[in-house]
Amino acid sequence: FKVSYDSYYGLKYIQREVEMADSYRFAYYNNVALGLSSFFNLNNQPINTNWLDEITNRGTAKSNFLSISGGSDNVNYYIGYTNYQEEGILTGTRFERNNFNTRTEAKLLDNRLKISNAINFSIINNTPKPLSAFTNAYKQSPLMPVKYSNDRWGMPFVNNNGFNDLNGIRYNNVANPVAQLNYTNEQNRNFTIFGSISAEYKFSDNFKYTSNFGATYDMGKGYTFIPSRDIWLSQNPTQEIFNFPINEPFNILNQRKSDNYSWNWDNFVSYSKEFGLNTVNLTAGMSRTTRNNGSFLSGTRLNVPDQSNYWYLDFSTNNTTTAPGAVVSNSQSTPIVSIAYFVRGDYEINNKYLFSASIRREGISSFQESERWGVFPAVSAGWVVSNEDFFKNIKDLNYFKLRGGYGEVANGNTGNALNNLVFASGFNYAFGPDQQIFPGSNIPYQVDPNLSWETMKEIDLGFDFKMFDYRLTGTFDLYNRNSTDVILPVSLPPVLSPGSVYLNTGTVSNRGIELTLRWEDDINDQWKYAIGGNFSINKNELKDVSNAYFSNVIGGGLGNGQFTKQVLVGEPLGTFYVYEVTGLDGDGAFTYSDERVNAGSYLPTFTYGVNLALFYRSFDFSADLFGVGGNKIYNGKKAQRFGGENIESAILDNFWTPSTPNAENPRPFNDVPVASTYFVEDGSFLRVNNITFGYSFPKFYDKIDKVRVYATAVNPFIFTNYTGYSPEVSGNNNGNPLGSAGIELDAYPTNRTFFIGLNVAF
Repeated sequence: FKVSYDSYYGLKYIQREVEMADSYRFAYYNNVALGLSSFFNLNNQPINTNWLDEITNRGTAKSNFLSISGGSDNVNYYIGYTNYQEEGILTGTRFERNNFNTRTEAKLLDNRLKISNAINFSIINNTPKPLSAFTNAYKQSPLMPVKYSNDRWGMPFVNNNGFNDLNGIRYNNVANPVAQLNYTNEQNRNFTIFGSISAEYKFSDNFKYTSNFGATYDMGKGYTFIPSRDIWLSQNPTQEIFNFPINEPFNILNQRKSDNYSWNWDNFVSYSKEFGLNTVNLTAGMSRTTRNNGSFLSGTRLNVPDQSNYWYLDFSTNNTTTAPGAVVSNSQSTPIVSIAYFVRGDYEINNKYLFSASIRREGISSFQESERWGVFPAVSAGWVVSNEDFFKNIKDLNYFKLRGGYGEVANGNTGNALNNLVFASGFNYAFGPDQQIFPGSNIPYQVDPNLSWETMKEIDLGFDFKMFDYRLTGTFDLYNRNSTDVILPVSLPPVLSPGSVYLNTGTVSNRGIELTLRWEDDINDQWKYAIGGNFSINKNELKDVSNAYFSNVIGGGLGNGQFTKQVLVGEPLGTFYVYEVTGLDGDGAFTYSDERVNAGSYLPTFTYGVNLALFYRSFDFSADLFGVGGNKIYNGKKAQRFGGENIESAILDNFWTPSTPNAENPRPFNDVPVASTYFVEDGSFLRVNNITFGYSFPKFYDKIDKVRVYATAVNPFIFTNYTGYSPEVSGNNNGNPLGSAGIELDAYPTNRTFFIGLNVAF
């Protein structure tokens, strides 16, 4: 019988802040941009709001974990429970997860039958806030107060004296980020349960049958309450409540429920036998998976009571289902079924020569019947050179193995377009002479009947080694990976399809090397240490395009009419394709190249990592670092100017004036910026993932096996030339390399967290 308890508590901070212009610099920059020296008063501005400080707090995170385990020779069990709570750095964001899991294993029939099962369920409560608040905080004027003295929300109004004032004209279209957070009311709850059961029966010492069944059920619900009238008043601080448009809803309530069910069942037989110096292992079986079996129900009603405990659809004053904005939407996804049959064989000769081969035939219901099935083989071989007689004279090299292989892996993930019903609901139509509105459905996309498997074909060569009495270990791999018939979303002309269509579009190549090394040694009986590292180089290239529509596709939109990416054969997917800044004209404005140029890709050309461990008596220290290089980032938030927004403080350190014609930055402007190399920055970085220092107490009581206290810093440091919030910009691609990956827009600043924790086992 064993009991283990782990607990930690931590504080979260913004890792990197972008310094914005203060009131004086903001006024100076925008006056120059407008050509009006007194539009904003340069002196004695009474307000200097730091909007990032106004929307963020010190975050917290805490966790408590308890487990109980035990058993006998024939039965073992494990029970665990975790509670995790977090308050984010963005004001109002909260997250809580309760997780419970059990595992049991029983041996029956003289150990010929082994039955095991696992159950895991979790309940997640999430209070999100819009990440666009960070963008609004970045753009909003420091001259504007959070609230005016009459308790109305601040807005970007400037009076005739050049001060932010209720009685003035609006000078930008940026929202008040504090008000935005205040009026965002959303709650989500998810319940997920996963269960599995496995049975293994040995017919003999060489032959056995295994069956595994697993299922996951996820149920979610949530609501969003939009106080339309309050938001209108916040945007119009000179108006009163009786000025609110009488025909508009004063609030909108949306409630939603969803569920999703998936399961898989694997059955296989395996046979193993030794024949003298030879060993044979054979496996054959089948696997079935059903996923995307779910439904979604959403209801929207208008004008419910303001009190949160009355936020129910039934309390609406307008329950007519045909009223615009007061609709019910119900959708059912189409289950995706995958069935595979596989055979694998391994053959080993005298622990020296290794051979393996497998073949997998898989079908998936996403594709048309004639395109559903594919066959995917794999072969590999290895030679343990260090087991040869001629190798025994090499003293410092303890182990050396050469290996190589070829394999094919299938991808049938066709995105949301084929994972839902062909008909989508939630559309209103007017019929009859009185044009009465009825809810209805339409077809939001077309389906390519020839869509089939995307296949990744890879050749891999490498070796493994151990040296110097096994203190130095390492691996080296050289690979060439080609993905053929790549499945990507393509936007067709609207007359053909109003939404993206998934097509087999071409071939993508990835070639590279991977190296890992680790050195581990004992200095003496008190000091031990280990150091490891990895390094990889990858060259991504779109080798060809087989679809005419995809060959001209653009992407990476910035929300201001500008795009940053285009398909370029011979270049990495997601390459930035923008105009090159060639200089400044006589008025201090940028000049550009006649054609767009390749400005690099968001995909790194190399990655690396380092991990360290040091032990002295009862003390332990560890650190882990990770870095990337060769990638670019588009500073999108910096490029979203429409006029009157704030600017980064660094821009004012070196911008064009008649006396500084060679400045790095152009003269102040309020025009929509051209997508150009000016906003493309080096995305390489080195991040310290974590640093941990711990102490394990000497055994002071027979019933207690372990007591350890520790302190951990997560993401404490990052070294980069990128000037934005974070160089790690994954974006929301949905499988599309022409999406927002590598573009910092509504970016959540990376957190640094400092934990103290306790581990106890008895």
